[in-house]
Formats: sequence, C-alpha cells, structure tokens
Amino acid sequence: VAIDITDRKQAENNLIEQSRRVELLQKTANDANNAVSFDEALRACLASVAEHTGWPVGHAYILSPEDHNTLVSSGIWHINDPERFSEFVDTSEAVTFHSGIGLPGRVLQSGEPAWIVDVAKDENFIRGTLIQNIGVCGAFAFPVLAGNKVVAVLEFFNETAGEVDETLLATVAHAGGQLGRVFNREQNENEIRLARDAAEAATKA
Repeated sequence: VAIDITDRKQAENNLIEQSRRVELLQKTANDANNAVSFDEALRACLASVAEHTGWPVGHAYILSPEDHNTLVSSGIWHINDPERFSEFVDTSEAVTFHSGIGLPGRVLQSGEPAWIVDVAKDENFIRGTLIQNIGVCGAFAFPVLAGNKVVAVLEFFNETAGEVDETLLATVAHAGGQLGRVFNREQNENEIRLARDAAEAATKA
C-alpha cells in the first residue's frame, strides 16, 4: 500500500510539473505575440522562465552588430536581488563571447541549450576566473533562433548546483523559437520602413 501511495504521489507531481511547463510555453507564446519589440519579448521571457524555475538571475546576450560570431550583453536582466549580484552583472556586461567560448558562446556555436551543474567546476566558464566570489553556481542557457541562425542567448543562474533538467531545456528551446519569430517580425518591419523612407526621399529629390 505504501508503494502504491508513493507511486500515485509521484504521478501527481509529474502531472503538476507537466502542467507548469505547458503554462510556461503558453505564456512565452502569448508574450511573444503581444510584444511590440524584440527587447520587450526578451524581458518577458526572462521574467517568465525565472518565475518558473525560481532561479534569481536571468540575462540576455545578443549578436554584435559588427561581428555575428560574437555575443554582447543586451543590458536586459531579470534579477531578484540586484545588489547581491551587482559584481556578476558588471562583469557580464563587460565581457563579450566569441563562438564556443563561455556558456553563451557554447550555445551560439551549437545552436542548442546547455546546462552547467556547477560553474566553479566548468573550465569554459570564463567569468569564474574574473570574479573572486562569483555568487552563482548552477546555470543553463538556450538560443533564440531566427530560422537556423542564433540571434540571442538567454542565460539563467542559481545560487546552488542543480542536476541537468532535460525536460526544462526542451521547453525553453521552444520558447527560443517563439522569440526568434519576434526577431524576424521586427527585422521585416525595419526593412519595410527603410524601403518606404527611401521611396519617400526619392520622390522629394
């Protein structure tokens, strides 16, 4: 009987977790559809994933306009205690990541989500060498894909180590695809606006 109760409780927990992941996907999809800009969509997604996971730090890197093999900070964060993580934020703002380097660069290179159980034990987590007391431990990141191109990377950090959650990574990968559609929409709108401005300038010439 005890085993049956345990199995039933585990099944209930699994259903609850599955429901929460579906809610996350629905929320990120709605936020993406309603966002008036790519930046707004990034902020909303950072907040939703942070709320879902309970992880205190979320940050977005975007492609450098000068070098599409390099990520730079977007300046967009979701942090539950800015003062506590101020040194980590300042360092992350200052560092750029080439393809394959660091957690963001790893995701840029692969186009796939990545998980770090403990950043202190990851030789490729270069921010750990720049800060004496980094203040974070577990980490994961996922790409924003516009077609097959990574246009941004969202990263999240926890103060404790955490085992790899493949189901969560699959969920946020879908969210990254939703954000990619916002990027494409904004790019198309910018191109249409530029073409219209050029046409208007030509008629006045």
